[in-house]
Amino acid sequence: SSGINAEYGEAVMECYAEAHNARTWLCADGESGEHHEALSQHFGSRLKYLHLVRDPRELCESSTSDLFGVADSWAQLQRSAANLPSADVYTLDYAAVLEDKDTEVEQLEEFLGGGSVNKSSTKHDPWTGDLTEDKVQTVEALCYKEMKSLGFKPKSKKRPKLEKEGEKEEADLTEKQRAILDNLTSDT
Repeated sequence: SSGINAEYGEAVMECYAEAHNARTWLCADGESGEHHEALSQHFGSRLKYLHLVRDPRELCESSTSDLFGVADSWAQLQRSAANLPSADVYTLDYAAVLEDKDTEVEQLEEFLGGGSVNKSSTKHDPWTGDLTEDKVQTVEALCYKEMKSLGFKPKSKKRPKLEKEGEKEEADLTEKQRAILDNLTSDT
């Protein structure tokens, strides 16, 4: 049944691409990495991943959503992307695109066309945003390992504890936040 769904989905997207004079199509689902085996079986060597990386503090600063949820989702996506075969992944740095879009698009086109562009390492300037210190500490507590692995420079030398971690009033936390905290404290 999943093979039929994949073939149907591909046929729909191929028609959409053709109708818009595009050579190919892109699925912007951040959870594609969770389905790598099935996708790889269906698409074979045509399967490519575009991993867009942005500093989680910057992302949280520009988001109006729940800080816990945004930071935790960011960390989960980075862990998922780290498990993908590196030859199939093009890491695109958000700040680099803003700085030099033409070069980044050229390199992405080369990767998608079968070229061997190595974009697994990115260089990031120290973050200078406007989040409060408490919010920075929360983001870094949730994303510390992933930030370091991607070359982002946390303000803290080691993963910070969340404010009153373990002492926070249960009534102040949502069920999801409680689960995130439980997962963090079991990792340390």
